[in-house]
Amino acid sequence: MRAYVALIGVAVLMAFLAGGTLLLMRTNERMVSGQDIAAISELKMSFQRDVGPLSIINISSYYYTNHHFKLTSPIYALPEFDRTDPSFYAHPGDCFKGVPELQGLFGHRKLVVWEELRCGMRTGLPEEFFEEPPFLHPSGSSFMYLAYLTGSPRFREMNWIIDRLPLFHVRELKNITELKGRLRGVFLILSELSEEELESIARGQGSVLTGKYLLARLIYKHAPGNLEYRVYDRADLDQFLSEADYTLMKYNNKRLCFFRDEELCWSPNSKKILERLNMSQIFLFIGCLFLMGVALAGLRNRLRDDRSEEESKRLALQTLTHELRTPITSLVLESENVSRDLEQLPTDMQDSFLRMSSEIHRLQRLTEASRQYLNVGREKGKVKLHPVQIPSLNEFLLDVARPFLEKGLIFKSNIEDRPFIMDSYWPSIVFKNLLENAFTHGVPPVEMLAEFSAGKLTIIVRDHGDGTELSSLKIGDEFQKGLKSSGTGLGLSIVKRSIFAMGGELKYSRNPTTFTVILRELKVST
Repeated sequence: MRAYVALIGVAVLMAFLAGGTLLLMRTNERMVSGQDIAAISELKMSFQRDVGPLSIINISSYYYTNHHFKLTSPIYALPEFDRTDPSFYAHPGDCFKGVPELQGLFGHRKLVVWEELRCGMRTGLPEEFFEEPPFLHPSGSSFMYLAYLTGSPRFREMNWIIDRLPLFHVRELKNITELKGRLRGVFLILSELSEEELESIARGQGSVLTGKYLLARLIYKHAPGNLEYRVYDRADLDQFLSEADYTLMKYNNKRLCFFRDEELCWSPNSKKILERLNMSQIFLFIGCLFLMGVALAGLRNRLRDDRSEEESKRLALQTLTHELRTPITSLVLESENVSRDLEQLPTDMQDSFLRMSSEIHRLQRLTEASRQYLNVGREKGKVKLHPVQIPSLNEFLLDVARPFLEKGLIFKSNIEDRPFIMDSYWPSIVFKNLLENAFTHGVPPVEMLAEFSAGKLTIIVRDHGDGTELSSLKIGDEFQKGLKSSGTGLGLSIVKRSIFAMGGELKYSRNPTTFTVILRELKVST
């Protein structure tokens, strides 16, 4: 057995070594090295060299002033008025509401002109109305978009809209029905970005990764504020990285990142993990699995052999017990015959006979205990029950107690006599074992009390010892016995297993030594 344990230990150690290698690869996601950074930089350069962009967009060429640039950022489209529905400010109603409060601020005169138009106080707008800043209405929408929402044909004319595309806020472009399928270049790309991605553009971020594009900024020393981006197809990027050692995704502060590159996150390519394993590590892992398999197979065979050996021993003990019963019974009968004429024997012979008779009865108890234990141990330790109706519960208990009455047993039943369904054999074995244990190891007087309540039979066997011998033992374990016991240590094991098989309970307490057995009424087997 020790060899198998050692084999398992070696296999587990190898498993830790193999697993540690894989774990080390996982933990490398948190410990970027200079070599990793250099490899990622080289990968970025290779991508720009080998993969052509879809286009190059110069945002600054369309949004060249601070007022124009506000049309690309979501934060400048926050409404200053209570109403956030842009269509409200495109049609008559609540004219000039909130406008006086903005007097003195930049663009107040332009706001007044727009209110006069929508409320019917004027029929047209100044020629340069839309080209002059501010371009955003306090509602958060552009004046161009409010004009479009009025539904006026002059503000819906296609050429008029296309000539003034940079005067719309970029997030409004996708809402213009006439532009569907007609947007190109910078306006198409900006209209497809989320607010978070637009904010990244507005901050001048070096790289912006979206669901459809990768935008990589071009930096010019002579014009550091110029916003110009190479636009790559996301599908081309994924194809390029599929065979690389690293993958790319948007940075998320709720997820571990191997190497953060602004708002991008580089991670080792999981598909390359096996390629990073050398042959010795692979053999180590396979060897670990093989050793564990050998160890488990050996343990299985050992358990099978132990089970077979146990069954052989049990069969031998059953045979021996069976063969001993007949001569022991004959010896008991002969000793009882001789005991009738005991007084006729010489005094020294009487003492020898009594000692011999005591040993014969001890041998009989040993044989009976072994037989009972073997019966309990059949069929994987299950006790066979044969529930029958006992006509008189008091008579049954009295029959159990009768052999012990002459030894001084105090038997008391508080049961109003009634029938009771239980096994006819095992309860008597349980009670007799407890009584014999009390008389053999306990301090007299020994009491047996019977009670019945709520469908449960309660039997209490009590002697006046302190239970010291049993206190250090596991009550009911096989071959557990006190120092003064000359028995097999199987009695209480039989008691415990039998009670549990009958669905009952066994309780033990000290000072005085008390065993309490609680049995429930069984169902008659059909």
